[in-house]
Amino acid sequence: MTRSIMAVVVVLMLAGMAQANGLDDLNAGVAAEKRGDLDAALGSYTRALDSAELTKENQTIAYLNRGLVYGRRGDYDAALRDFNAALRLNPNSVLAYYNRGLAYGAKGDYDAALRDFNAALRLNPNDVDAYSNRGFLYGRSGDYEAALRDFNAALRLNPNANAYLNRGATYGAKGDYDAAIRDYTTALHLNPNLVFAYYNRGIAYSSKRDYDAAIRDYNAALRLNPNLTFAYYNRGLAYGAKGDYDAALRDFNAALRLNPNDANAHNNRGIVYGEKGDYDAALRDYNAALRLNPNYAAAYIGRGVIHFVVGRFTDAATDFAHGLRIDPKSAYDTLWLHLSRARAGRADTDEFVRNAAAVDRKVWPGLVIAFFLRQLSADQLLMAAESPDGQKRRGQRCQAVFYIGEQEILDQKLERATPHLKEALDVCPPGYYEHIGAKAELSRVGK
Repeated sequence: MTRSIMAVVVVLMLAGMAQANGLDDLNAGVAAEKRGDLDAALGSYTRALDSAELTKENQTIAYLNRGLVYGRRGDYDAALRDFNAALRLNPNSVLAYYNRGLAYGAKGDYDAALRDFNAALRLNPNDVDAYSNRGFLYGRSGDYEAALRDFNAALRLNPNANAYLNRGATYGAKGDYDAAIRDYTTALHLNPNLVFAYYNRGIAYSSKRDYDAAIRDYNAALRLNPNLTFAYYNRGLAYGAKGDYDAALRDFNAALRLNPNDANAHNNRGIVYGEKGDYDAALRDYNAALRLNPNYAAAYIGRGVIHFVVGRFTDAATDFAHGLRIDPKSAYDTLWLHLSRARAGRADTDEFVRNAAAVDRKVWPGLVIAFFLRQLSADQLLMAAESPDGQKRRGQRCQAVFYIGEQEILDQKLERATPHLKEALDVCPPGYYEHIGAKAELSRVGK
């Protein structure tokens, strides 16, 4: 499962040093913050605010600066109290609105953060950071057009690498991978050490199925940051998509050394072990993924397929049934549960019909269910698998011939099943469960 990181400018702005009015504590707080002594800064700002010497303007500065220190310490509630106090003293403080927006964002209150960035931009329509952070919030909410408008505004004001990175991430989220790649490339021209520009461009290339280019970018990201777990994980996915299972295994191992609790890495390493025929190792990884995430539907499918492959059809059915409880509309759980029940010698006609009713049988892979319900012939299923997209056509052809072969096994037509299963073995893309399923079935029928 590929995961993209959207970088965003979140620099906390330090309000200006108070003018010399004998307000030594306020100036001492600024000095302490600059040298990184946050405890001393907090003490100095608090003493300054407790004194009777501060003007209204200097009180605003003290609340702003103390709020920033609280924010840097992760105490966002205290930061919010100070930014609120600053705004009571100066309702037109752009810095207070902006930094309060950051604090709300850090707490996950994105609506409040958005209101504050709006207020900051009304007061200062040229605030690059406010556009960038508001754009990030719009992107997070799925309003990509609004996000693009804000990143475009930020780039007009200051064409910097981070703004191109953010806009590229927005294009990527929209599925416009070519535009995303252009922005990441521009970002790297401006800052060749921007690790997430390499990482995100790698994701964009992977989405375009240009796995060699993706791997080059993940390599570059890892040279800059050898502990970037997601880069190992996504490079492992790219190697797996190329069928280079040894390289994929090395990367998933590296990702799990850095984060042993990554359920996705366990799940995908399980897929690789399955392709390599190490079914015990695959089961260990699927078990680990499910311990970490008991509602991980994909891991139930993966483990169920391994049980099916080794002939433990009742165990397989248990996993597919669990997956269906998590996602009742899962066409694959519905298909594999039906096959597992049948191979375990249990009639499931009524159950299969009930499960199939939740699946859209007018689109792939629901059309395969229509085939098993005798609503489509084998020839009609093969025609439905056609697509102008070569990769999509290959994947659907793989599944069509595999499931046709499975129905022929259920009908005791082993000689007719064999060529379909052999074709599945030849055409199925790396990582498709139908690939290892076909290999197991051919072994069972002695072909």
